[in-house]
Amino acid sequence: MLIVLTHHIMWGPQAYLFAVWNIFGWGVGANIFYIQHLISNFNLFAYGISIYLLSRATYKENTWNVWVSLVSYLIFTWMFYVGEWRLGTDAIRYLDNDFYLDPRLYPSLWYGIGLLSHEHKPIKEEVDEDKTEGEDILEEEDASAVEKRLHFSV
Repeated sequence: MLIVLTHHIMWGPQAYLFAVWNIFGWGVGANIFYIQHLISNFNLFAYGISIYLLSRATYKENTWNVWVSLVSYLIFTWMFYVGEWRLGTDAIRYLDNDFYLDPRLYPSLWYGIGLLSHEHKPIKEEVDEDKTEGEDILEEEDASAVEKRLHFSV
C-alpha cells in the first residue's frame, strides 16, 4: 500500500496536469515546473523508498511471490527511471520549444548548487543578404542541373 501511495503522490499530479493541458491547453508552466523540479529531484527518492519496502518484505516473508515482486519492480524501476532521465528534457521541450538543450533530465538541485550548467540554444547569427543571393543562384543552378539530367535520361 505504501508503494502505491508513494507512486501516486509522486506521479499522480503530473498525470492530472498533463490531462488539463491536453484537454484545455492550460498549465504549460506547471507541467514544466513539475517535470523540471519535482520529478527530477524526487523520483530517485520515490523509487528508493519502494525498493526498500519491497526488500524488507522480501526479507521478512521470503516467499517466491515476494521475490518475483521485488525483481519485477527492480526491472520496472530501471525502465522508468532511464526513460525519465533520457526523455525528461524532450518532454519539457515538447511543451516549450525554447527550453534549454540539456540532453538528459538531471536533478535541478545539481544546477542550483553549481554541479551542472544548462546548455543554452545558440544565438541565431544575422544573415548577410549577399550570401543568401548567392545561395539562391546556387539552388537555381542545382535545379537546372537536375532538370538536364532528367531530360537526358528520358
